[in-house]
Amino acid sequence: MSTDFRAIAATNQRRSVGLLAASVLLLWGVGNLIAWAFGAWSGSTDWWITPVVIAALAVGYLLIAWSMSARATLRLSGAEPASPEMYPVLHNVVEEMCIAAGMNKPTVWVIEDPAPNAFATGMTPDRSAVAVTTGLLEMLSRRELAGVIAHELGHIRNRDISITTISVLSAAAIAVLADVAFRAGQVVLFTSGRSRNREGQSGAGLGLALMALGAVIFIIGVPLSLLLKAALSRSRESLADATAVELTRNPASIRSALEKLEADTTQIRKVTTATAHMWIEAPSDKEMGLTRAFGGMLATHPPLSERIAILRRMEGLDPDERGPNDTVAVRRPLPPPNPASRWRRHP
Repeated sequence: MSTDFRAIAATNQRRSVGLLAASVLLLWGVGNLIAWAFGAWSGSTDWWITPVVIAALAVGYLLIAWSMSARATLRLSGAEPASPEMYPVLHNVVEEMCIAAGMNKPTVWVIEDPAPNAFATGMTPDRSAVAVTTGLLEMLSRRELAGVIAHELGHIRNRDISITTISVLSAAAIAVLADVAFRAGQVVLFTSGRSRNREGQSGAGLGLALMALGAVIFIIGVPLSLLLKAALSRSRESLADATAVELTRNPASIRSALEKLEADTTQIRKVTTATAHMWIEAPSDKEMGLTRAFGGMLATHPPLSERIAILRRMEGLDPDERGPNDTVAVRRPLPPPNPASRWRRHP
């Protein structure tokens, strides 16, 4: 595997285009199948209009959901605006990396969570945000924080957020369409069961066809969309790591930060399946769940060990070793509360 960040970036850009196109085409194909089922049983002769209508509906859905995704992500994660007075080093690092990337400064947010992690969101590079947890600030040095911020700015500059969001929305829409087809088939079948005429028999056929189609989409279409989404997300994460090296000109920055994240076992408290792909470290990496059961095929991130190994090779270090790491954190950890002080009586 190449250790040149430019070669890694170029490879992942090409791979991402194909994966995104496959995700959108799968959504379009599923929509056409359901529309065809209705048209075939109703005797419609305007079947040739269906692909255009389905494409317009898919584009409209993706645009509307995409425009609302950034605000929803910040709200779901519990992020709050980070004031420059309280977080001067964080703002300084973001400004420094923005200069290196040649882009405008995004809004900066902080999440009160002991788990070290970060993500970027936004519709366009000029309307974007970067969020970090307090746990990240209490663990990383300034140099390591620069590597993480460069990684997140890489997502913004490379428009990864829009690309992966469209993929996630496509997978969600396919699951909804499968459920709609199956339930619509049940309703049609139940309604036609009360009628004994020819129209009732035709309705029963349509109901069975829709239920069968919904089941097929659940069995084939939904898993395939999830696999495409995961593969696309993994590709963009590798691209963002390469961009972090480009902006910092020092693989040690992001490498040392990832090693600390790898060693930490704290889990993010507020995370959903819709936002899991956005974090620099996937929350699922802390769990032995479905992604491990399928050999990582559904994982939204490459294994941390794999990402670290690539970065260590760039530095000329043993990919299986760990360190050196910085020891001085950006923000001094707050002392743990003393339970006894809550019950102390004052004169």
